[in-house]
Amino acid sequence: MTAASTEEDEKELALKIANECITEVPVMVLGSGASCAYGIRGMCQLSEYLIERVTPETEDSESWDAFKAELAQHSDLEEALQKVAVSDHLHREIVSHTRHMILEDERPIYDKLVNNEIALSLSRLFRHLFQSTHKVLHVVTTNYDRLVEYAACQAKYRCNTGFTDGALRHFHCQKSETSHYTRQANFRCIDIWKVHGSVDWFQNATTPPLGLLDHTAVPQGFSPLIVTPGAAKYSRTHQEPFRSVIAFADGALSAARGFLCVGYGFSDDHIEPKLIQRSSDMRPPIAILARTLRPGAKTFLSRHMHSRVVAFEKDGNGTRAYTERHKDGVLFQGEDLWSLQGLLHKLGIQQ
Repeated sequence: MTAASTEEDEKELALKIANECITEVPVMVLGSGASCAYGIRGMCQLSEYLIERVTPETEDSESWDAFKAELAQHSDLEEALQKVAVSDHLHREIVSHTRHMILEDERPIYDKLVNNEIALSLSRLFRHLFQSTHKVLHVVTTNYDRLVEYAACQAKYRCNTGFTDGALRHFHCQKSETSHYTRQANFRCIDIWKVHGSVDWFQNATTPPLGLLDHTAVPQGFSPLIVTPGAAKYSRTHQEPFRSVIAFADGALSAARGFLCVGYGFSDDHIEPKLIQRSSDMRPPIAILARTLRPGAKTFLSRHMHSRVVAFEKDGNGTRAYTERHKDGVLFQGEDLWSLQGLLHKLGIQQ
């Protein structure tokens, strides 16, 4: 067999695994890279944003300077927040500014959606996956933004984040299968388990969590329900709504027939254990898409690679695909298979 034919065989294998993954109607695992593709800033930009805007109180100046020094040395927001203890005031400031950055980036996308100027790749994927007999799709995400909800609406499907419908969305955390909508013959819904919260979730001292309409200003007496990186996220996620949301995310991951991971860095303890366990036990097809494979993703591939796993990463003006048979990767020159849009196009998914 010639080198050229071997390379073509490896390309065919990579696409075969990706196609098999989508055919199995996978659980979609989305990280910040999935939203960065549409202009929502990621952790590096968030670090810069916080340094520019957070104003510490006098008694917090020392810890804030230590945080900035740690960040400058390692350029890792989560690591800095784990190493440097911040006060409640600083934590509230970090949460507030994180939310405002996401809202700033979300608004142009929302305006384009309203004016039908943009088609989200997830919308195309949702429509394709619902050509099956499946009535519910599952998305697990660490993102605070609402691009998944927008994609569901653009594709004209319901979405469930664990809150009721309406202007005041009360937390009830039911799976779609247990809701009253399942009595409808044409029922289709996307369960979106946002394990670190959302820009439109709030809570005050006396009421259960609420999902509210798009308030740029946080309602008086309420706090945003988003979990920022760092040590605090582990204690916060033992409380509602995160405790129940993570439990339902665990259920989806544990029952997955496949995993489609888009822009996800494999660095979150709320997702990896169940994904790794399911991968080890059942060896489902797994497709990983990333502009740059993060260290966590590379560790996952080195430890848990099997014959039904493929990872796509940007390489110059093309894409490098990694499989068990070709751990050094094979190059798709001039093709952007590392993006969801590019992969769907390559697989002929045009819905």
